[in-house]
Amino acid sequence: MKRALRTLLVCTLVGLSLAACGGQKTGSASSQVKKTDSASSQVKKDAPPITAEVVYSFFTDDPLTRFAVRFTNPGEKTRSGITATWKAFDKDGVIIGTYDAIIPPILAGGSTFYAGGAGSANLSGTPAKVTVNVTDNGREVDTKPTSGVIVGKTEFKKSDFALTKGTTDYDVSMVLTATREISSSDVKTAVLLRDSNGKVVGADWADLDKVPDTIAAGEKFKVTAYITVPNGLPKSVEGYAWE
Repeated sequence: MKRALRTLLVCTLVGLSLAACGGQKTGSASSQVKKTDSASSQVKKDAPPITAEVVYSFFTDDPLTRFAVRFTNPGEKTRSGITATWKAFDKDGVIIGTYDAIIPPILAGGSTFYAGGAGSANLSGTPAKVTVNVTDNGREVDTKPTSGVIVGKTEFKKSDFALTKGTTDYDVSMVLTATREISSSDVKTAVLLRDSNGKVVGADWADLDKVPDTIAAGEKFKVTAYITVPNGLPKSVEGYAWE
């Protein structure tokens, strides 16, 4: 049975294409950042801040929310150790859920995406809006830290049924390769579905329930995502993975 709380790799249709990502409230994200960056320094006072733009959101009365955020680094150096906090609100503007997230390193002038959300277990009301605020602009680093995972083949197809009336669901599978020995609990992912105009029409994160606790360097493993598309027809899938 597909999980009730449906849980970011650039690619095309049938080609290469947080549930810690956003399903519950946690402690401060800044306390979870690994201190492994070399040649790093604090961000200069005059350096432009990281920006966060919600590019997709989906809400149901279940309650449930899913959304995608584009984080952009307008600075002149790669930024690492970025953190952000998202908040979900009901129609009256009352906070009904929140989560502190760690954002992967972003190259100078580049962007990355994050997929988040929560369901009934972690929302105290019906969501109608979500906001995202950068809480730590990170540190400037001379080189982008090496990720513990790289993305391989990713595919998506229409699911046999939809969990929400009036929507269409899609199954996504992604093959990741460990670049060093890692713990699967440290792997974060996000998956976006885009239409022919490049608009994001669905977003979620991948399920690692069937992945071993420890993955050796060089080993490949498959993760899956179940994405609801309320409107539009997806033509490409875009994903991200980091550790």
